[in-house]
Amino acid sequence: MPNAAKLILLIIVVYIVANYTRLGFLYQLSYALCAILVISFIWAYLSSRSIQVTRRADGRHAQAGEKFRDNFSVVNSSILPKPLLEIRDFSNLPGHAASLVVRLGSRQSKRWHTETTCRHRGRYTIGPMTLAMGDPFGLFRLAKRIDWTSEVLVYPPILELPGFSIPSGELPGGDLTEHDTQHVTPNAAGVREYAPGDSYNRISWRATARFQRLMVKEFELDPLADTWLILDMDSRAHSAISNEGMSPASSLQAVELEPSSEEYGVAVASSLASMLIGRNHPVGLMSWAQHHEILPPDRGRRQLTKLLETLAIIRAGGKTPLGEMLAAEALRFGRNTSLVIITGSSDQQWLAALQHCLLRGARATAVILDLTTFGGWSDTSALIDALSALGVPTYRIAKGDMLDQALVQNGVRLRA
Repeated sequence: MPNAAKLILLIIVVYIVANYTRLGFLYQLSYALCAILVISFIWAYLSSRSIQVTRRADGRHAQAGEKFRDNFSVVNSSILPKPLLEIRDFSNLPGHAASLVVRLGSRQSKRWHTETTCRHRGRYTIGPMTLAMGDPFGLFRLAKRIDWTSEVLVYPPILELPGFSIPSGELPGGDLTEHDTQHVTPNAAGVREYAPGDSYNRISWRATARFQRLMVKEFELDPLADTWLILDMDSRAHSAISNEGMSPASSLQAVELEPSSEEYGVAVASSLASMLIGRNHPVGLMSWAQHHEILPPDRGRRQLTKLLETLAIIRAGGKTPLGEMLAAEALRFGRNTSLVIITGSSDQQWLAALQHCLLRGARATAVILDLTTFGGWSDTSALIDALSALGVPTYRIAKGDMLDQALVQNGVRLRA
């Protein structure tokens, strides 16, 4: 029973006894208890109207393993002190403990922040909150909902892969890709007059001195093959074992990568995307998961952000086998294309679609997730042998592997 209800019941009992005994002090006691009840209610009501809470999140995205900072400020604008304020947070970011109990004096404020290590990729909601307060006697407890919410996107982890290499596509030897680009490359195609918005690092000072006006260099793309990351998110290509309560993978202890083939595949894709874009390669992503995710190859930091945003929320909920995806998208893969196929499927039927892409001049590398180490049952040995027979460099990833060591050149299996 709430304290206020108990007090009301006590007042009724005292008043009845006072009427029966005609004792004056009992009347006075009942009146005093009524006054306490009214004052407590007014105190709690005014307290709920004189509290302002503000919240500000530092950024809307974070990398797995990084810290997310949440800033709070609570102000008591009333002369009434607030002996007990309970702030309860309903964020769903794992490990984010923002709930707090504070005490505020008359016209006092308090600021604090929380830092949470982001350990799992995904899209999370920060907020809402409830602010519970009461009176000094603890008779009334009023709650105020603060509907402020924000989203934070946790990108998948990125590992350094210095030893990884992929075969380049068949571009014409020595020829430049004859397309102007906004990127600064070693291949200068000419100069033109400066236009507003041009970067200062494109200015050709020699040409500027010659023509007596600002001139900028124009560049052509390097003769690098487009790289497609083909991430197989067919639910049948991943282990369905429950990973609750399991320890994180030793290779990614700092970010607590869940020991599932899905998380390993995403970590491989994000690490390769970062590495290749860092080398100025055009990188694209293709994955038929919950939805068909296709990001055409491009370069630069903006492309990496797009790739990480997609990989942050992608799940192994697809229903389309890898072979069907490769066959449906085969026209995208030609002589200037390198494919990096990341899959846990041991079904060799997708090799026919891959062979068709190879005949079109594409180059391929396979990263095979060994599902037997993730609690599955399919053996990948025969698939790896078949890929080796096709001349496709193949990397095998098992649960607990150090990815930066597993994805190195001396770990590649090639046809003898």
